Amino acid sequence: MRELAAAHSDALTVQAAGRIRAEAGIVVLARGDVRQAMAILYPLAGTYWGDVAYLAERVLTTDELQRFVASSVPPVPLLPAPDVFRSSNYWYPDRFEPARTLRELLARRLMRDGRRADAVAAFTMAQERREAAAYADALARARRAFWRTDRARAAWDAALIARRYGLELFGTELEPDQDAVRAQFDSGYGPSHPPSGPLVTANERWRYADSAAEPDRRFHYRFLAVQDAERAADALPPRSQAFAAVLCRAAGWMFQSDDEADAYRLYRRYLDSGAVVPFATRFGYGCPAPDFNSAARLRWTRPFGQMASALHRHRRSLAAAAVALAILSAAAVLLRGRRRRA
Repeated sequence: MRELAAAHSDALTVQAAGRIRAEAGIVVLARGDVRQAMAILYPLAGTYWGDVAYLAERVLTTDELQRFVASSVPPVPLLPAPDVFRSSNYWYPDRFEPARTLRELLARRLMRDGRRADAVAAFTMAQERREAAAYADALARARRAFWRTDRARAAWDAALIARRYGLELFGTELEPDQDAVRAQFDSGYGPSHPPSGPLVTANERWRYADSAAEPDRRFHYRFLAVQDAERAADALPPRSQAFAAVLCRAAGWMFQSDDEADAYRLYRRYLDSGAVVPFATRFGYGCPAPDFNSAARLRWTRPFGQMASALHRHRRSLAAAAVALAILSAAAVLLRGRRRRA
């Protein structure tokens, strides 16, 4: 009995000591020393991961977080395959690795900031490194490819990666995406709930606002995928099947995100510029893959087709003009002959 009471007393002592240390971190944060607050709270990440994640994602700048990870977070081995049990100390506390999860959080911040080379090195899982590198390569090809259709194909590759692996590559740990719980539910906290209270400084509120995801909306990475899809559409012939298909798929992503306004905006863009396609009546659902090869041929053949169509429409006028030109030419020859004989 005495041993049980002693163990219970020790547990309370450890818990109390952790809480006191966490509250000391909050006091340090209120004084404006965000880096010291992170140094105090990180050793308690197994218990207070929400607070550590808040500091890492919304209060520290990306550079400050990168320096902290380099100096204070132990390295972790590269995982060859994704670990479905990773990242959440809410569901799998016995598998939670604060060092790996913080490094993953940093990698996603770097991706959101466009610092993709640093992000690739920061990811701790082989698949995420491959997808991040592939995304960076696709965006580079979308900028540098000579032919417009090749730029469109590369932008579409980037869109597919952002849609399929968006949470792993870009998702926020806390709101709006909630990677901490694998985006299974919305916490309800977001841009309409900024930090408040007597201990929150103006500097903390500024840092919080400056670190928001863009757009600051749930599943924000789906909107990034739509942006890449629209870049692909920008480089495609509007009358091509590929133009309609990429907008159709992008509209579907917005329907999945319960954003009907953006989905209908994409549909209106198709209606304004696109050609009639078989899947127009189910736009956003059951969309086919874009046919970039046909789009490339269309860019070359369409001008000639338009010319042939114009010639066909005005064939009678052109024939009359040709006859008139022939008569004028014959008259000029006869007149020139008479002048020479005279």
